[in-house]
Amino acid sequence: MKKYLYATLILCAAIFISSCSMASGGGSDSGSGSGGGTSQTPSGDNSGGSGGSQTGSNTWANNYPSTTVAAADAAQTIAALTNNSTVVLTGSVNSSQLTAIKNAINLGSRYVNLDLSQTIGLTSIDNNAFFNCSKLSGIAFPSSVTSIGGHAFSNCVYLTQISIPTSVTSIGDYAFSSCMSLTQISIPSSVTSIGNGAFADCIDLTQISIPSSVTSIGNGAFDGCQRLTSITFEDTPGWHTTTNSSYSDGTPINVTDPADNAANFKTTYIVYYWYKL
Repeated sequence: MKKYLYATLILCAAIFISSCSMASGGGSDSGSGSGGGTSQTPSGDNSGGSGGSQTGSNTWANNYPSTTVAAADAAQTIAALTNNSTVVLTGSVNSSQLTAIKNAINLGSRYVNLDLSQTIGLTSIDNNAFFNCSKLSGIAFPSSVTSIGGHAFSNCVYLTQISIPTSVTSIGDYAFSSCMSLTQISIPSSVTSIGNGAFADCIDLTQISIPSSVTSIGNGAFDGCQRLTSITFEDTPGWHTTTNSSYSDGTPINVTDPADNAANFKTTYIVYYWYKL
């Protein structure tokens, strides 16, 4: 009788230990996103706890769930997000709404790709529009935008993707400075000027192409871009460098070699203005 009693006690103990192991998650949570979604980074799990790890870079194809909302309701929707999300805005949008949206992103706990491409009414992204918006991970502009203002996205440290339409003609001073997660950007052939420090301290930016439409590049445009190895000019003749902010009295410079261009922008000619005649 005692033998059967001991066997029963051993079986109960085994069941109890197994249940405790299952309740604890069956192992350690390494922070890959499988333990309930408490750790959220642009390159990590964006499912809010659905399990599995996403290790790729945070691009538009990052599998963030997509939400479409009228621009007037966007701030409220973003404030209530429980997952990293792509938020597609529709309808008319103005500068004050963008400010509210920026504040909602900053106060929220999730990363946001903001798609403005279907909105109407915006002709420019104002100075400081998204300055220091640390949880903005991607941005797409409507085709009505013609200029991106100074410091518009400065210090957006997790911004990894920017979609600039061919309507944009100017990129303002320090517009994308200290966007430390930005690895690439396509400057459209409509842009004619790139402002002072426009991409300064974009430390992960590795290469960039300057379209033939660009005729001026400001002081320190790529200062601090530590990993920048290639700057390709689509139109190489006629470029000059100068310390004169009026873009005059310059010295001709050969811009045919992308590697040399990157080195020059980061070292020899950091504080110079570049212009094309």
